[in-house]
Amino acid sequence: IINASHAGPPEMDLFYITLVASNGIAVRSAVIESPGSIARSPPLTGFFGPFEVKIVSLAAGPTSYPGPISGLYENGVTLTIGFNTYTNRANLKYSDVTKDMINSLLSFDKNIGSNFSGVWTNCTLAPGKVLRGCQTFVINVSNTSGASPPTVGGLIAYLKSSSNLRNYPASSAPGFGPSNVISGDWGPSPIKIALLLAQNTNKSFSGVYPGSSITIFFNLNTNRGNMPLYTTMGMSEVNKIFKFIPESFARNYTGFWTNNRSFVINITRVNSTFLGPYIDSFYAVMLPAAEIRNYPPTCAPSTGISPALSGGFGQSLLFVVSVVANGYGNNDTSFSNNATISITFNQATNQGVFSPKLFTKAQIDYVFNFSMPIGTR
Repeated sequence: IINASHAGPPEMDLFYITLVASNGIAVRSAVIESPGSIARSPPLTGFFGPFEVKIVSLAAGPTSYPGPISGLYENGVTLTIGFNTYTNRANLKYSDVTKDMINSLLSFDKNIGSNFSGVWTNCTLAPGKVLRGCQTFVINVSNTSGASPPTVGGLIAYLKSSSNLRNYPASSAPGFGPSNVISGDWGPSPIKIALLLAQNTNKSFSGVYPGSSITIFFNLNTNRGNMPLYTTMGMSEVNKIFKFIPESFARNYTGFWTNNRSFVINITRVNSTFLGPYIDSFYAVMLPAAEIRNYPPTCAPSTGISPALSGGFGQSLLFVVSVVANGYGNNDTSFSNNATISITFNQATNQGVFSPKLFTKAQIDYVFNFSMPIGTR
């Protein structure tokens, strides 16, 4: 071809040559008496250049089925494969691409399930062409039984050279090769901080001292953000995992994972201008950049705030100094309506975290235990 301008161009597997017999000019067999041939060739094979098509992205997507999304690898999840250029779709259908067709196009390093189908998206039509080229392929896994299962950061797709997936219009050699590991997620995280517990290694002291600790307990096993166990991290590293409220609870601290469900913060230097962290007034927030997910990891990075700090930093120094009865001028000597019992402590308290000046019976019963009943209201 000396000048390829204005060419179709011819496409692999779609270009044919048909012999023409007209006006006595024709391609014939060696026997000159044979009629001119009007045969059609097989489709064009080979290629006009090296392979071009590559997988540039592999992304997880949550189920589209009705009902709550668990963040697990479940029926209806998707795998979205992006290519670096528009492709000839390997001449597969645009939609309802069957499991067998997908298996002729791709392979995975883990079993993705017992049944799935695909659809091509992000398509374009080149000038003069009838068939569109597409750049994105979405696999819907309708039945995940038998799956490994795949995990976020733990699945690779391979484009088969035998699939005949080429550029669009098709002129290159078939593409082949692996994707990067899968990104994205299969739904929101179920991981929550279940408990924030204050402790002192020396029980004889009360208050926050170097050696005081705060343990963060999770409701489920996590992937620890791919961080190792029992490896001490400095304050700056801990601050990439959690945000604390208030932030200035200590001058310095370290942290480490003890297992998949607990993270310990050791205070190494207290904040002399801040006497906290206070029980019931201190919180931890999971940062999404820490990539804390369920285990095995299938969900989105975890976020969310903890319950208020509970437990205590050492032995309580609070005690009751006196319990005094007052009848409010009752003329009889019996315990009756409007009688009072005054409880005095040795130091100021947090009022049991209750703020009203007048406490309800339920609130009083929450913080006190009486050796004898004192009434119904």
